[in-house]
Amino acid sequence: MNLSLIINGILNDKDWLNKLLITLIITAVSLLLTPVLIGLVGWAILFGYQIEIVRNVRLGDETPLPAWWTRSWNEIQRLLTPGANALLAFLIYNIPNLVLGCGWFFVVTTSSGAALVGSSVMLASICCLLPLMLVYNAVMLPFFTVGMGRYTDDPRINAFFGISEAYDYLAGRLSDTILFLAYALIIALITIGLMVIPVIGWIIFSALIIPVTALLGGQYARLILGAKAKPKPEKRKPKPPSSAPRPPQQNPPPRR
Repeated sequence: MNLSLIINGILNDKDWLNKLLITLIITAVSLLLTPVLIGLVGWAILFGYQIEIVRNVRLGDETPLPAWWTRSWNEIQRLLTPGANALLAFLIYNIPNLVLGCGWFFVVTTSSGAALVGSSVMLASICCLLPLMLVYNAVMLPFFTVGMGRYTDDPRINAFFGISEAYDYLAGRLSDTILFLAYALIIALITIGLMVIPVIGWIIFSALIIPVTALLGGQYARLILGAKAKPKPEKRKPKPPSSAPRPPQQNPPPRR
């Protein structure tokens, strides 16, 4: 598991630019339309796309980014079901983040009347809540990523919430988990840096955030769950012999 595999997983694909361009468009539209909830459809498609990338990484595919433009509309719609399950699981996993964030916002806004009190409360809340959120996310992210890997084997939403089973997979793989979290932190810091850069940074962020996180998650899931066996090609069954009676053979006419 390393960052060079993420870079190679993108650049070794001769169609990487087209794939990232379409991912950029879907991500940007989803971000813009999320406030009116229509963007959730786009996020479901993107989560379905992530699951396919995770599956391809576990299969050992050298070009794990699936193509967008070879799909019919019905095939894109088929991304919605696994993507909607992953999106729902992601939202449930992030409920504690939402509660802690809203609590911090409420405390800061209600104590902002006096400058000294407001600064003291803000500092205290950051010192208390920020470490708590970091610890929670450090625990949550591996469980969710393993759940996404398990979903490629068992496409049911329960795959995300088998906490005891996921813990069995994670037990004894602490070093791999710490390395995964370190790479996730590096990607998060790069993401923050891109968001600071107007327009160009936003474009790069929208194009890369889905593939990069999925490629890293696929590597981690492959380490924890093992490689996924490639499906064997289906053997065509031989056609049964025709039961229709053969026409009687006519004897050739005698030679004179």
